[in-house]
Amino acid sequence: MIQWYKLHFTTPVHVGERGVESVNKFIPSTTIWSALLNSMLQLGIIDPKTDPKNLFRVNTPSPIINGEAMFWVYGLDIVLYDKAVSLLHSPKLSDPLRAFDRVNNILKNTVLASTNLLKHDLSKCSLDVEEYGGEASTELKLQCNGEVYYFNEFDGVGYVITSKEESKKIHKKILEIDKRPKNVIDRITGSATPYHLPATIYHTPLLLGVEVLNENLSIRDVEASMNLLSDLGIGGERTYGFGKFKYERVKLEIHDSIDGNYIVVQGLYYPGINALQKILSKNTLYNIRIHGYRSGFTGLIRRPVFVLTEGSIIPINCYNDGIVIVDQRYGDRIVRSFDPITYKIKI
Repeated sequence: MIQWYKLHFTTPVHVGERGVESVNKFIPSTTIWSALLNSMLQLGIIDPKTDPKNLFRVNTPSPIINGEAMFWVYGLDIVLYDKAVSLLHSPKLSDPLRAFDRVNNILKNTVLASTNLLKHDLSKCSLDVEEYGGEASTELKLQCNGEVYYFNEFDGVGYVITSKEESKKIHKKILEIDKRPKNVIDRITGSATPYHLPATIYHTPLLLGVEVLNENLSIRDVEASMNLLSDLGIGGERTYGFGKFKYERVKLEIHDSIDGNYIVVQGLYYPGINALQKILSKNTLYNIRIHGYRSGFTGLIRRPVFVLTEGSIIPINCYNDGIVIVDQRYGDRIVRSFDPITYKIKI
């Protein structure tokens, strides 16, 4: 069973490489998992010799927008393509081709959706498009069994599907990147190399799921680790006070369509063995990134790497049960593995 938590970050968060002027907008599940594991070791909850991969797993925290829990979703432009194409024949649009282009762009850049959307059969939903501002802008809605879902654009993130209309009226940022000037001092020469340290400031709570896998570990142990972690901070540059947060338990009811013909993959991270062979098949997997052959430092040709990102939508008949290969952080050198939870949706 997954226990869900609402995280309220009270200070900026820095997740990225030191001295590099870039930062992750969201905290990867790998960072959360590693930080919790380290806290458990410090508290003596687990023995250093314990195999960590079967203890617990966590997700990449998703924003909670206006009280609505969100799940990651990518690839709506592929699975809703036929509905978007039907707009080309809509008599109410002054420029159907332009409207189709805008709608397709919105679907491509939709990264989050309300968990309320999971209870609907999307094949019975309709895309409703309205032009305004002299055709300069397009507003897109999903009509599902009498309920309306809105596509809202949030700065620096992308489009988010919400079931609350007030989300359209509140153009609040989910997050913002703050850059702070710093110096690297050469202790020998006394010279200073200036750079900007970026940090993420969250304006919404984040939803974290934790699933305990080992009977010798309890939710109380996890929460003891979170207490320590919330004081110490998560991510890098904690000497600046970064990464501190408060948390609370939340109940999350997910309406999962049983007869869906597509699966949305939500990753729960734990370190596993290389599972590429489990996912490399002749079947087509939606939202796959394929990194081609690259020569390594030794001059040897590397094999192509297939990456299925968290939130990808794939056909159920192509779904491989087990570990799914996901988000890479350092090019083709590191491949992460998720043991997925899945949401079924019918499209």
